[in-house]
Amino acid sequence: MNREDDNASALAETRSGMNRYSFRIMTADVDFREHLHMHALFGMLQEAAARNAEELGWGPVAMDDMNASWIILRMSVRLEKKPVLSERIFIETWSRGYERLLFIRDFLIYDSKDSIIGRATSSWIPIDKSSGKPIRPQFFDQISERAYNERKALFDHAVRLKPFVSDMEYAKDHIEYIKKYADYSDIDKNLHVNNTRYIAWSMDAANFANLTQYDMLSADINYMCEIKHREKVYLFFASSDDEIRVDGIVEGTGKIAFCCRLHSEGSIGGSK
Repeated sequence: MNREDDNASALAETRSGMNRYSFRIMTADVDFREHLHMHALFGMLQEAAARNAEELGWGPVAMDDMNASWIILRMSVRLEKKPVLSERIFIETWSRGYERLLFIRDFLIYDSKDSIIGRATSSWIPIDKSSGKPIRPQFFDQISERAYNERKALFDHAVRLKPFVSDMEYAKDHIEYIKKYADYSDIDKNLHVNNTRYIAWSMDAANFANLTQYDMLSADINYMCEIKHREKVYLFFASSDDEIRVDGIVEGTGKIAFCCRLHSEGSIGGSK
């Protein structure tokens, strides 16, 4: 993102591993109503996470030096309202340490009046880029202890979803879907589709279910497998009331790449 100098890097406060970063909502970040795109918000959350991790010694640069990478497995976001064009928001993020192989990272989203307008929690796993195998969390113990903050923003863990599509060939005849291609602009530095694109694709699928009638304030997504360059993905979607479910399935392999749930109610009031 091309932003003002302080947009993604300004550090408003630091306390026990909790750092706050400032973002200005730019024209490319909003929809036709000038409301922040959910995938743009995911990009800001990811940027805040990367900067916080870098400051604590386990960010992208340090991980590259170890031939390692952070992989996001699940994310749950709840908003009270969508920020709008030219608004400034602040994202506070911290690590809640690890459980078994998973690292838990939380977020609070503030408006310019310092009111909380969103909460999020996420699960990550560090992998060795050569083998693709998880790195034991104990490898990060020294950093983890310094970064650890037990404060919970939303849930104990990001919501775990189950796919609603069990057979792709059957689904193609009975469930609505759109197709997406993993093109050049979707691919990140690890040569697979960036996690923010999964949300953008889910919103594209949801648009077929009259998404423009209301804002999606809640998003849960589980990342099941990588989508590689030039792969074709079928996005099956089903809606009920104000909730939309999306399953992404890779053509050829039949693997479920991700499951997403979108809802118009954010329900951010306190941790659960």
